[in-house]
Amino acid sequence: MTQVPKFAAAEHPSLNHRLVERLPASAERSHFRFVGDDGETLVERSLGEVVERARFIAEHLVGSQGLVPGERAVLIYLPGLEFIEAFLGCLLCGVVPAPIVAPDPLGGDIEHLRHVVADAGAKVLLTQRSYQRARQFARLGRAARLRAKIDWPDLPWVVSDGLRGLGRAQSTRHHLPDPSDLAFLQYTSGSTGRPRGVRVTHANLAHNLTYNTVTCSLRGSLVYWVPHYHDFGLICGILANLWNCGDLTLMSPLSFLRRPALWPEMMHRHRATISTAPNFALELTLRKTTPEQRASWDLSCVELIGLGGEPVRPETVDRFERAFAVAGLRPRTLGNCYGLAEHVVGVMAPGFDRIRVDPEALRGGVLRPSMAPDAREFIDGGPANDFVRWLVVDPDTREPVPEGHLGELWVSSPSVTDGYQGLPSPEIFAATTEPDDGFRYLRTGDQCAMIDGRVYVTGRLKELIIVRGHNLLPTDLENALRDADPSIVPGRVAAFGADDHAGSQQVVLFVEIRDETPSSALPSIAERVRTAVINQVPGSSVGAVVLGRRGLISKTSSGKIMRQAARERFASPDFADHQQVRLVRRFLPEIERPEPSTSLVMHRRARVIDALARTLGRPIDAAILQRSPRELGMDSGQVVELQALLEEDLGESLAPDLILAAPSLEQLLSRMGAEIDVESPVAFVQRWRPLTNEEPDHSQRWVVLPFVGEDGASQPLATDEASTLTTLAELGTLTEPCRVLLDLRAAGSDPRPAIEACRTLAQALVRNRLGHEVTILTCGAVTCDDGEIPRPAMAAVWGFCRALRSAYPDQRWLARDLTEPTSLAKLVALCPDDQAELCLRHGVAFCPVRAMKRLPRSSESRLAFAGSALLVGRDDERSEQAAYWLVRDRGVTHIVFYDVSASSSPPAFLTELREAGTSVTHMVGAVADTARLDSALDAARASELEWVVFIPDHVGSGPAERQTRGRIDAALDPGWLSLQRLAAACEHDEAHLLVLTDLSGVVAPGDRASWVASCLAMEATVTALKRRGRRVTLIGHAPRIDQVTARERSQLWQPHGIEPLPVSDELPLVTTLISAGITHAMVWMST
Repeated sequence: MTQVPKFAAAEHPSLNHRLVERLPASAERSHFRFVGDDGETLVERSLGEVVERARFIAEHLVGSQGLVPGERAVLIYLPGLEFIEAFLGCLLCGVVPAPIVAPDPLGGDIEHLRHVVADAGAKVLLTQRSYQRARQFARLGRAARLRAKIDWPDLPWVVSDGLRGLGRAQSTRHHLPDPSDLAFLQYTSGSTGRPRGVRVTHANLAHNLTYNTVTCSLRGSLVYWVPHYHDFGLICGILANLWNCGDLTLMSPLSFLRRPALWPEMMHRHRATISTAPNFALELTLRKTTPEQRASWDLSCVELIGLGGEPVRPETVDRFERAFAVAGLRPRTLGNCYGLAEHVVGVMAPGFDRIRVDPEALRGGVLRPSMAPDAREFIDGGPANDFVRWLVVDPDTREPVPEGHLGELWVSSPSVTDGYQGLPSPEIFAATTEPDDGFRYLRTGDQCAMIDGRVYVTGRLKELIIVRGHNLLPTDLENALRDADPSIVPGRVAAFGADDHAGSQQVVLFVEIRDETPSSALPSIAERVRTAVINQVPGSSVGAVVLGRRGLISKTSSGKIMRQAARERFASPDFADHQQVRLVRRFLPEIERPEPSTSLVMHRRARVIDALARTLGRPIDAAILQRSPRELGMDSGQVVELQALLEEDLGESLAPDLILAAPSLEQLLSRMGAEIDVESPVAFVQRWRPLTNEEPDHSQRWVVLPFVGEDGASQPLATDEASTLTTLAELGTLTEPCRVLLDLRAAGSDPRPAIEACRTLAQALVRNRLGHEVTILTCGAVTCDDGEIPRPAMAAVWGFCRALRSAYPDQRWLARDLTEPTSLAKLVALCPDDQAELCLRHGVAFCPVRAMKRLPRSSESRLAFAGSALLVGRDDERSEQAAYWLVRDRGVTHIVFYDVSASSSPPAFLTELREAGTSVTHMVGAVADTARLDSALDAARASELEWVVFIPDHVGSGPAERQTRGRIDAALDPGWLSLQRLAAACEHDEAHLLVLTDLSGVVAPGDRASWVASCLAMEATVTALKRRGRRVTLIGHAPRIDQVTARERSQLWQPHGIEPLPVSDELPLVTTLISAGITHAMVWMST
């Protein structure tokens, strides 16, 4: 007789019914809050306020959009309360929401959005104001860049937090659905295939929320950072708090990844009782928190941290509990929570019990307890209960397997969902056993065994590798490589099975290695990989090892390794041509794979490119720039790492939520450039390459296009490879790729002529796309006439260059300014690796001479200074101080002093220098006396300067003075100095590069913009030098430090790692350095 299935019932037919009953008593008692990166609450609303705003959204969807219950809406939101209100608004009016990851407004992943819209049959798109503004900005940006229109779905957009009257609903009535009605569509992460929309009914949701509340005690205070579009975060966090009317503290997952300490800090601050996390989050929190931090938190309030989303490692749980015991975290707080979207989310209650099993028996398909040292350990899925029934079944015979034997996990409960949207309901949602026991089961596809009523999940059934009768788990094979070779990138290994020509399965391993690994080492690494697997996983037979760059292995949005995608990729005919593949080592003759090239393209560019390279763990070349972050394997953790590097290197913030969906790195770079303020020199570090310091490329000639103003003045760049065209339009007549330089140094403050020149150049390029390399050369782009904004002409050029970078991704567009203070940073960033001993010596200082004279010569002589210098300025204290710093006890060989004062007699300090044996060239000339200035520059070149000292503050700010500054910078650009001579300037292996910047200008509002730009440039140089193994210290020197406010310090100094160091008679600089233990130093001091 057929058994009638009976399960514990849900407390209410739907979430809507429950809110009607519980809202009156909980409207002001329950709260939702969203915190920022620093943990401060950005927005907080009571449950009553959230429901009131959701009601208004529901009324708008029904009244203004004409939606009826059952129709679909796609939700595109960034983390925040706006998503909760929109999702709940849909439920309250019967509209079926389908939340997805927000695609890049520039057009990335639009096809995925269009697929979801078509699959769900959506009638409307819901979003928030910040995302809508980003779309509008992107539309304008693409129009300016001559790009095609983004093919967004042809549906109305509803900006939920921009609705007029939001929060003032006309009615308090809720739509009360039938339990069988569809509640929402949950699109899976797709770890084994293409994401599909799981149909979750109100009955499914109510049962699962009741089940989770009872088994996990999802009441009280919840702290969550898991993404809102993921079932773990949506149901166990947001909807569970609506169901139980508790307190919910949310943060962006990027906030956690950027600062993992934020998670335990928020649990401490908001007295959390429940939280969740995947296994990697435990590892990250352990690495990024200190014992002192943990001791300062009180986590005794935490009752459960549910672990899910990826396999849980028992050793990680043990280390986390030990490390956070000092914070009061109790044992058995971290529970294994097994679930899947096809069962809404939760399948088993949290499990805490362990079992150690014989690895040999495990490979034979049996969990046999063992206490041997090599025993494998698993955490159970929790005890049996009345809400869910599970069986372990032989997937072929459909018969339950004996206790301890491996089989497929089958689950039966009212939480089993309605199937996949747009697809016939597959048999996996209603499987029956042999003989039929009366229940209908969901086939999970996961392999497990049951012992004493507890289920131990070992992995995905379809990912099981069977080699000569041995069952091999991919996780075992991957874990065997954790310490196999230091070149292997942690967590970037994928193991799967592939059939050889004889029809037998062999193990194939995809292994990502660090890009600095030499090609000659690849075969030996492959051998070590194979040996490690064979030694640690008996019965395994490795058929092939594939070594590759970052991006070889794909992961889902939740961080799961996509082994099925790796298997399909390995089987593809063009596999060997993939960019990431560096070596395919075949160990069995049956597996035939062509050997690809193992060469690496090592090309370093400026700081943004360098940040991308460090994030991806690989060099960035032209081909890589055309690929999307997802293609390159960038996950959410790397997105945060990239943002942190940009903030560290540039002092600029960048919204990270949209990076993953960018269609290419080229467009991502363009977006970054568009978001950085035009006053920052950073936008021009991205693609800079010295024009005069390279060997001539004889395959491409230079074409110089001088800018000719109304007065006929022009400043063509003299180069042997140049041929000057009379008009920009002649560029369209070229028949071969060239290096084109548009020289805009003579452009004045009127932007119209420069814009017209750029427009003409753009029109010529539209007619002639030959892959030219185009450089726009400016002079004075960061010179601020009023101390706040750059010259309009140069600002237009900057924007134009950024637009062309995106409009023509197959061509190289550069922008370079000769007077902005990033020349040193550019040079260092481009220094090749074989010149890692580069040390700059650049001296200009504002240190009282009398303080220096009081130092013992034995102490001062321990510092090294520049050997030659060019001084440009008036005879005043600054020049005297600078000269003193350069020559004191270091024997500066030559000084060229171009004196712009009225007196023709040499200053007293020059006479003293001559008497001390220093060669001095003293020249007097007006600011606009170009002939005399050229003579001074020639004299500087003739002296074979090791570095150049230039005091631009002594030159005025008028048009003639600005041109003079540009003329000096053009002649003394670091590009004309050989890198070899700079590398040879390092006199001591223990040299410590001290970067000293004058911070006194920060208290003068007119100097703030240039001061910030100087800080950015110096910080970039320091970072580049540190990467090359140099010991570098960046110190702020502020004689008027007491006038600098705490706000200015936090905004302008601390982001760049600058520590203020007041220099006085009592505490001069050199004494301070020696007391700090710096015995040898190269000094770079900047205005």
